[in-house]
Amino acid sequence: MYMKGSFLRFFPTPHFLTMKSAGLTITDSCVRYIALSDTVEKKRVTSFGEKALPQGAVERGYVKDPEKLIAVLREVRKEAGLSFVTTSIPEEKSYLYTVEIPYSTKEKEVESSIESTIEENVPIHLSEATYDYDIVPNESNEKTLKVAVSIVPTKVVRTYIDVLEGAGLLPISFELESHATAEAIVDQKENDAYFLVNAVENKTGLYVVSNQVVHYASVVHSSMGTGEKRSGVVDLLETPTENGQEKNVEDIGALVAEIDKVYKYWHAKDFDTRDTYKQIKKVIITGERAFNSELIERLSATLRTNVEQGNVWKNVFNFESHIPEVPFEEATKYATAIGLVLTK
Repeated sequence: MYMKGSFLRFFPTPHFLTMKSAGLTITDSCVRYIALSDTVEKKRVTSFGEKALPQGAVERGYVKDPEKLIAVLREVRKEAGLSFVTTSIPEEKSYLYTVEIPYSTKEKEVESSIESTIEENVPIHLSEATYDYDIVPNESNEKTLKVAVSIVPTKVVRTYIDVLEGAGLLPISFELESHATAEAIVDQKENDAYFLVNAVENKTGLYVVSNQVVHYASVVHSSMGTGEKRSGVVDLLETPTENGQEKNVEDIGALVAEIDKVYKYWHAKDFDTRDTYKQIKKVIITGERAFNSELIERLSATLRTNVEQGNVWKNVFNFESHIPEVPFEEATKYATAIGLVLTK
């Protein structure tokens, strides 16, 4: 059975909006969370933290040992007093494509049109798919709508539901890492195109966001800082779409080369007066390695553009009104979690 809508929003919108939930990310090495006060006029960090996972509990987004993960999630729930959570789905488990469908203002007709395109764009049967979509602003006309469609195998979502509920946590909804990170990093008033580099732990997410919609997402796995040795650049997953690729790299040079490929791929598109394929205005880096000077310098030199460290608090509060207790450099680790809290 397929499911749609913010990757399983479990409650009607009015109820959902009244719930105070934390943003929670599950990586290969840790569980990370952050909660904000629910006063719209004055948001504040109420709790944040991370707890290491036993090696092998999660590998490249796959939950290999549910019991070990549940045990850590239980500790997080008790220590932080969490109940409701919005959780990210690893990009490795997803597919993303953009498609034009017949114009309609009726949600059911839009969804029916999208469902007819799923099996021709991703290697998942509709009955096994969980999907969500964004209508691309200013790309519609009297005949068509342009939509960006995100697909996750339902069994992946089910696994995350089971481990969260097994730990006594109630998942409100799920979002892809790329969408949540963009929610935190890209100014919500901006419609330009941005290249986001989410350099976390042993992987780097590469996302292109235009008009507040994620149009491209891929993952580069890296052994940098992990002690793990890998050789070469290897395709791990190929899909019929232009997104959803995984690659392996072993050093900063190889990582920069992969980022350059995506940057050039985007700029090889035909740019016109419409909004989908705008030229990238800015490259923004976030995550644990956002302050790696060598990575930033080599990116700037290769892409021939400035690389800016992302401000994860951009859409939460400004530093004139509040200085968060989370140091700025440490806060970059929480970009995805913060975006999850902001997602409604």
